[in-house]
Amino acid sequence: MDTTEILLAVILSVVIVFMTVTGFYFVKLLQEVNKLVKKAHGVVEGFERMGAGIQNGFGEMTGFVGGIKSVFKILEIFKKRNNSKSDEPSES
Repeated sequence: MDTTEILLAVILSVVIVFMTVTGFYFVKLLQEVNKLVKKAHGVVEGFERMGAGIQNGFGEMTGFVGGIKSVFKILEIFKKRNNSKSDEPSES
């Protein structure tokens, strides 16, 4: 072997080692990114559940207020009926 072949073999070996180390660290980096994405997903799901709870609370509050309005309307109708009956002349 002459010096050129030896130099090429050494350079090729060094490049293979560096590529292997780089690939190893790249895999580790992807694993860390995967863990980070899973944590972020958990946080997003928590906010989503909290938002759904708030939305349900507002829906229930709106239904409650609507029910109260209906009760007042019914009371108003009864009041008008009682007033119209008392305004009628009574037969004696």
